[in-house]
Amino acid sequence: MQPSIAFPKGRVAEPRLYVVEFNNGNVKVGRSQDIRRRARELVWDPFRTGIHLTNGWCSDPDPDSLANEMRLILFCREQFGEPVSKTHETFAADFDAVAAYARTLTLAADAA
Repeated sequence: MQPSIAFPKGRVAEPRLYVVEFNNGNVKVGRSQDIRRRARELVWDPFRTGIHLTNGWCSDPDPDSLANEMRLILFCREQFGEPVSKTHETFAADFDAVAAYARTLTLAADAA
């Protein structure tokens, strides 16, 4: 089954935040300069271990993506505890709550 990730239209080589959910319930947060390439990497790599994407969200271009990624990781730590991966970006978390918070970060950047 293909994950529910809406790819952006137009230019994609711009920094964006993303939130993805895997079939084991874990949620990964991050940022990427090329969201289409990153999504392909996330879709294909986990299949080798039986884990695959089930849902995802990405922001519009976000010039504050580095700072917003740090805010998003901090939010996940505060709400859901320590990361479940060595990369410190994957949490046993609620996808909808994390994506909703990520949207507020990028909306705040748009309003500024």
